Amino acid sequence: TKLLDGIGKRYSVQVLGTNLFKLSYRASDPRTGVLMVNAALDVRQDHQAAKRTEATDAVAAFYQSKLGVAEKEASDAQRDLDAFDETHRPPLSSSDDYQQRQLRLKVEETKARVTDVKQRIDRSSALPSVLQMADSLDFQLVDAPLDVAKPSGGLRPAVMIAGSAIVAGLVLVIALVLAGTMLSRRSAAEPDIGQLVPATLFASVPEVTRGNGLKGHELRTALAAVAFGPVTEKPANTRR
Repeated sequence: TKLLDGIGKRYSVQVLGTNLFKLSYRASDPRTGVLMVNAALDVRQDHQAAKRTEATDAVAAFYQSKLGVAEKEASDAQRDLDAFDETHRPPLSSSDDYQQRQLRLKVEETKARVTDVKQRIDRSSALPSVLQMADSLDFQLVDAPLDVAKPSGGLRPAVMIAGSAIVAGLVLVIALVLAGTMLSRRSAAEPDIGQLVPATLFASVPEVTRGNGLKGHELRTALAAVAFGPVTEKPANTRR
């Protein structure tokens, strides 16, 4: 079911007029679109043929039952006439002549009914061909399906969209680079930090640089030198 739903969503029907529409199928391979459109048309034709056959079979079954009844009535009427002729020889009286004419009339009526039912059966068997011809006149294929290699919107719109996306990406990258450069330059001093962040500045950490006299000392000594001034080492007491 999910596969059929996915295939159905790829079909697109575009109404072009009162009795004109365009059927298309979206696929990565152009040949797949042609095959799927032709398959949809074939399925429609098979469905219409099945409906015509179903209707014809129902009509034929109905007339076959009527034909059996009509043939039985014709057989009974012919048997009654034959039995009357065997028991009544000419010259006939007026009443016998009237009865004979009634029996013959009944035989002719039943035979005519049998002939009419047979003609109806013949017409019903030809009904699918007539309906198929009517359907071909009502539903006509104007243009055969074609494989479109370019996108549905055309090559020019696709190139324009791709170019716009590339330009927008470049502009965004340049804007991010410029913003990062400006922020790195402006956040060097305390007033700049106060402008960037609305919170109150409560402390700042100076950059620790080691001078020539602090080389080789540990970080604690360097921080003490920044906070309390340069550290001078006491000369060692020497005894002579």
